[in-house]
Amino acid sequence: MGRCSTTGVSDGEISVSRTDGGIPVVVETIPSAGSVALSVYVRAGSRNEPRDRAGMAHLLEHMVFRGTRSFDSRQISERIENAGGELNGFTGKEFTCYHTSILSETFDTASKVLAELVSCPALAEKSFELERRIVTQEVSMLLDEPDSYIQYLFTKALWDGHPMSVPETGDFETIGSISLQDLRGFYHSNYSPRNLIVVASGNVGQEKVRDWASGFDDMPTVPKGPDQQPPSPRADFRVFHREGDQAYVGMGFPGVPATDPSRQTQRILAALLGAGMSSRLFQRVREESGLVYSIFTTSMHYTDCGTMSTFFSCSTSNLQRVVDAVAREFSRIKVDGLEPGELDRSKKLIKGATVRRLESMENRMFRLGEAYSKTGTVKPMEEMFKEMESVTEDEVMAIAEKIMRPETLCVAMHGPGSALVRVSQELDF
Repeated sequence: MGRCSTTGVSDGEISVSRTDGGIPVVVETIPSAGSVALSVYVRAGSRNEPRDRAGMAHLLEHMVFRGTRSFDSRQISERIENAGGELNGFTGKEFTCYHTSILSETFDTASKVLAELVSCPALAEKSFELERRIVTQEVSMLLDEPDSYIQYLFTKALWDGHPMSVPETGDFETIGSISLQDLRGFYHSNYSPRNLIVVASGNVGQEKVRDWASGFDDMPTVPKGPDQQPPSPRADFRVFHREGDQAYVGMGFPGVPATDPSRQTQRILAALLGAGMSSRLFQRVREESGLVYSIFTTSMHYTDCGTMSTFFSCSTSNLQRVVDAVAREFSRIKVDGLEPGELDRSKKLIKGATVRRLESMENRMFRLGEAYSKTGTVKPMEEMFKEMESVTEDEVMAIAEKIMRPETLCVAMHGPGSALVRVSQELDF
C-alpha cells in the first residue's frame, strides 16, 4: 500500500528482487496510478565501445527499433500506440535504456514488444545504411547546437583519452567505420542476463514484472568483461575553434561518483552556484553585469567518477570578464561562506524540481533505473530528502574546498581562437 509523503507526492512501495537467472527487478508499485512505465537497462553504453567505433552502442539502439523476430518497425509502433503507449530508448555513457509508458491494462501487449526489442532484434542489412544516415544527421544537429556541444567538449578536455570523454553519438568518422557485423558483435557481447536491469513504476505488482523479466533469463550468457578503470581527470585549458563572435565555455572540476556519501552535498553546492535565477552566478554575471544570457552549473555522477561544471556563452569581447567573474564566485564561496538562507533555498530548489518530476510514472522509473544502475541500490524519496536536509553549511564548505581547486580546474572554450588566446590560464581562486 502506498503511504502519504511529506513532499506531497505519494510514495509507492519499492521492491528489489531477482529472476532465477539473476536479473535485478526494481518495481515501485503505485495502485492509484492509471499507467505503468517499464524499462530494460543494459549495462552497455558509449564507455564500453572501442575508441575507433565510438557511437556503436547508440547506433545499435537505433537499429533495435527497426524490427524484431516477430515485428517490423511499423508493427512495433502500431502495437504500442494501439495499447495507448509510447516506446523509446536512449544511450548513455554507462548504459542503454529501452522503455515504454503504457496504460496499466495494456501491460501484456506492450511488454511483449519491449521484450522482443531487447532479446531478439532483427539487425537486418536492409535497415543498416538507412539508420546510419539518421544517426549521422543526429551528430550534425549536435554540432549545430553549441550550447549542448560545449558540454561534450568539456568532458573531452577533462577526460581526454578515456572512453568517458567520447560522445554517445560518436562522430562522422567513427560512425562511418562501423559495420553491421560490428553491431551484431557488440549486441552478442553485451546483451545478456548479467548486464540487464528491469525497472517499472506505476500500477503493476512486483511479481508480474519479475515473471515478465524472467523471459530474459533464456538469453545467451556472455563472459564478464574486463573491469572498468576510472578516468584520470586533467587540469586543462582547451580551445576548440569555431567561427563567429560568440564563445561557448565550460569551466569545472572532477567531482564525486554516484556512490560517494557527499553526492548530495555536491548537488547543493552546484545549486548554490548556478541553479535557478537566484543562484550566485546568475545574479552576479547576468543580472548585475549583463554579460551573459544564460549561465548554469551542473552536478553529474557516474559509477566511478563525477563532474561539477559551469556553462555559459558570451560575446568574445566579454569573454575575459565573464571567466574572471566565474572564478571570483568560485573563490568567494570558499572564502566568505554561505549567505543567510542560501543553503535552505538551494535544498528547496532541488527538492521542488525532484517532486515535480516524480509526478510522472516515467520519471519515477528513470530515477530508480539510474540509481540502481550506478549504485546497486535504490532509496525511497523520503530517505533521499532526509539526507539532503541533513547537509550542513560546514559540509558544503568542505566539499567546495575538496572539489574547487585551481590545480584541478578544466576549461573548454568553443569560439574564435584569436579571442580565446587572450584569456588568462592562471585563474586565482
